[in-house]
Amino acid sequence: MNIPYEMQEATEKLLEKRSISKIRDCVFSICERYNNESGQGKVLVKTPEEAVSYAISRMPGTFGAVKSAVCAFKEALEPFFDAHPEALPKTLADIGAGTGAAVWAVASEFELSHITCFERESSMTEIGKHMLSYGNEAMKNAAWVQGDAIGGNTEKADLVTASYIMNELKPSDRDAFLNNLFETSDGAVILLEPGTRAGFKNILYARDFFTKKGAIVVAPCTHSSACPLPADDWCHFACRMQRSKTQKFVKGGDAPYEDEKFAYLAVLIPGDGVMGSFFDTRGRGCGLIFDDMTAEATEEGYARIIRHPQINKGFVELKLCSGKGIETVKVTSRDKAEFKIARKAEWGERKKMTP
Repeated sequence: MNIPYEMQEATEKLLEKRSISKIRDCVFSICERYNNESGQGKVLVKTPEEAVSYAISRMPGTFGAVKSAVCAFKEALEPFFDAHPEALPKTLADIGAGTGAAVWAVASEFELSHITCFERESSMTEIGKHMLSYGNEAMKNAAWVQGDAIGGNTEKADLVTASYIMNELKPSDRDAFLNNLFETSDGAVILLEPGTRAGFKNILYARDFFTKKGAIVVAPCTHSSACPLPADDWCHFACRMQRSKTQKFVKGGDAPYEDEKFAYLAVLIPGDGVMGSFFDTRGRGCGLIFDDMTAEATEEGYARIIRHPQINKGFVELKLCSGKGIETVKVTSRDKAEFKIARKAEWGERKKMTP
């Protein structure tokens, strides 16, 4: 996956009149700080130079991860959006917006009319405003609000996003953060965390929090039942991002790409907005189209491919997660049509289960 040309142009502009060697030094300092100080609620990016280094080193991976999650959300709701195009997200609130990577990702998939970015650190806001000034009109006119991720937001949005925030918070702030997302949303929430055991535990915690409030899980799970994974396992996904020469230099790597691993959750939130109004407080679809889609998803069955497909001579093994639990499906070459599809299947895809 490549980042948009305009986003790359904005990134390169940041390096004018700045020492790229100093930016590279900042990258290593930030990495060390994230490794040692995450989970304490501390400020991890402190200066404009660090914010620039963060934008160069982290924005591509965050963009790719959020775009992957947004595409999964959009795919799962495609029948609903086709029947009700008025329910497509038009307003976005990005909590902990940083330098704007998530905004670029959402704007690449949905036509947004209004964007609000909530960010605590002024250094990140300054760079974020610069980055979004290279986007479309809604991005250029985005409202930037200085606010904490755990509360204080008053403006609702159709879609609320938060990426790589929960892992930085104190455990005691998790509920306030998730409640902030829930209260800000008038339709849906997409939450991302690092693709680690700890990141997945945060996603599970968020999943339980939202479903208890009547939310409907859209992705990656194809159901809202309890997670069927054993306690010693975790669910995550990955996207491969192409690296620019600048990014390779500041990150000290020669590979032309990097794999961003992430865990995510996309849920529908009952509410008064155009999207949320299709669902009542019990979390059931009020619209006929979504009722039909839900029945299809739970009865006929969809599943998510949660590991790399194992391609062997004459058969492909797919590890699937669905409302029925975890199962490994073997597709043999005797079923030519299914075998052809299975050979091209990718980790993270949603798959229609065969009876």
